[in-house]
Amino acid sequence: MSRLDTEHSPLIGDTVDLESIPVAALMREIRNHLMENFDTILSFMSLTSPDIDVGLIKPIVHNWRERHNKASVFAFLRVRCYFLQEAARDIGNTKLHETRAEACQIVASRLLRSFKMRELVDVLTYDFSPLQDDAHVEMHDVSESNPDVGRLSALEAAIEGHAKYFVSNSLVQEILNQIWQGNIVFLSSVHHKPRSFTRDFLSVATMTRRPRMVSRRATIHDASEHHFLHFERLRVPKYKSFFEATMFTVFIALYTVVLFNRSKEITVWEVVMELFAVAYMLDEIRQLRGSGPIFYFENIWNMFDFVILVIFACFLVLRLHSLQSEEIRESEYMLAYDLLACNSILLWPRLFSVLDHYQFFGTMLIVIRHMMIDTALFFMILIVFFVGFLHTFYILGEKKHYGEIAWLLLRIFFGSAFLGFEVADEFHPVIGPIVMTLFISISSLILMTVLISIFNQSFSAIICNANEEFLFLYCIKVVEYIRSDKAYEYLPPFNIIHALYLRPLRVILPEPWFNQLNRALMTIIFCPMLLAIYTHERLQNRDGKQEHWQPDQYVIRASRSFIIHPSIGDGPLTNSDNSAPLGHNGRTGNESAAHRTSASQLLTSQMAGHRRSLRFLEPEDHLETRFSRNGGRLDGQDAEIADVGHEVRERAIERKVDALAERCERMEELMRQLLDQLRTERSRQ
Repeated sequence: MSRLDTEHSPLIGDTVDLESIPVAALMREIRNHLMENFDTILSFMSLTSPDIDVGLIKPIVHNWRERHNKASVFAFLRVRCYFLQEAARDIGNTKLHETRAEACQIVASRLLRSFKMRELVDVLTYDFSPLQDDAHVEMHDVSESNPDVGRLSALEAAIEGHAKYFVSNSLVQEILNQIWQGNIVFLSSVHHKPRSFTRDFLSVATMTRRPRMVSRRATIHDASEHHFLHFERLRVPKYKSFFEATMFTVFIALYTVVLFNRSKEITVWEVVMELFAVAYMLDEIRQLRGSGPIFYFENIWNMFDFVILVIFACFLVLRLHSLQSEEIRESEYMLAYDLLACNSILLWPRLFSVLDHYQFFGTMLIVIRHMMIDTALFFMILIVFFVGFLHTFYILGEKKHYGEIAWLLLRIFFGSAFLGFEVADEFHPVIGPIVMTLFISISSLILMTVLISIFNQSFSAIICNANEEFLFLYCIKVVEYIRSDKAYEYLPPFNIIHALYLRPLRVILPEPWFNQLNRALMTIIFCPMLLAIYTHERLQNRDGKQEHWQPDQYVIRASRSFIIHPSIGDGPLTNSDNSAPLGHNGRTGNESAAHRTSASQLLTSQMAGHRRSLRFLEPEDHLETRFSRNGGRLDGQDAEIADVGHEVRERAIERKVDALAERCERMEELMRQLLDQLRTERSRQ
């Protein structure tokens, strides 16, 4: 087997089968079903309560688990996006659409347990198209407000729909962790043929052909095989993140040298720094085109990068213009470096991107991002209020300029209220103090209180869901690293070589020659990085620290549990969901606790009066779970499952029935004692 064949191992799943799935029909079916069955506003907690869960959620989950469709998770997440769009558009039914969107998220999360770990790689990472296998190519009923629909994976659909509950699922995190570690690798084509995730900027209504079904390939990396020239290891998120942080540190060092020198002549250091800046600009443009503005700005660091590179672009323009004329050279030279100095405010905090995979720093970054958005929206309102008072004071103070008055009002707004009282008479002896007092009261008491309340609300909302928020940020970071279509990817600043030389040569040279040139050039440029990765993995493998991830050994657990429902007569033992029983292994800890509490309350309520029989909803196959490498976690996707047989299942049912019968008798006795005490108290009164 050649080295090239080794790098591109067989596909995880059969892409032909995945491409033939009628995703559009699935989405219409899901949407229609949810609109028919969810016509009441329910909160997320209500949707996960036992009554709603058994009556509405579990039948949907059971139906789709039996169908075992790998596109079902993607379809539910895309329909969630549709309902969220409807919630924003149809204000009168916002809560109802949000209820349906949350139901989509819950069902999608529970469907994950019906797939093997190897299948989950396809389910979560394969690029489906909402128009896939749609004979009519009409998706107005699914996404009529978003005509530029492109190919997305389930992970990308979850990010677009802010499905944080889904992303925090342990199975999703297992796949993300394996992608981050490099055990799952994605490639589109060795020859760099772009996939159709260009979002096909054609209106769905006028589209006359189906979108191309070219998508990325998911491969499993064999950790036991070590080759020096494994170029796809450069695409591994953890290595890519490390090298990007290293290059960015070099960039900051160059920036510091250039800024402190402030040379009027173009120096070598400045040329290298500007080449770095251009390389980062090209990379940001590639990311923005590939992901779209909505997904791009989900990452707070992309916001930083955008502003940083805009400042660098302005610096470059001013420097080039200052070299053309001696008359304006001095002023533009000083302005260019003054503008460049402002970048320090953003460049140094950008280094914190190395730490955002730690939960504390990641959560704080999310808080900062939300506060920045809230501040921007608040200041949009503030500007209108500010301009009104600015106009008034300008008319009253005829001798003052706009800039002088604006600076005064800004200082007053940020706490220097005494300045306003001192100069109020200068505007007008009567009206001036009144208007100034009104401005200070509104700005200092009302608007600042509103701003602080907004910050407090944002902080509290994020901290209460800190784990989900952090895992969602982690998902965005991982997915952003694997979105590239390139088989051979040039990291900044080396992407300049690709843009200036390889792109023109690709048109001229035959494809085999171009690939050989590409590999030779990458070998020369990335030899130190490849050597470092090769040495690191060899040492990890020798010391036994390298994880040999084999998805075939991972079996999604199918735990057993009992759900208690009152019934008037004696009924047979039935099963509510053969493939997806509720229980501590199928729920989070909070869900299990809520379920147990509800069951005990139900038992207590049945003790007064006559005794009712209890029927138990039992899974079809009793399964015994033995936790292996994960140390017995309740969310153990690494669990090994073994069938203990029909007789053991029957004995377990009998023991459970006997235990509950004894519990009922004890509770009956307790209720009798309580009733006797109540009667005694009443008789004494």
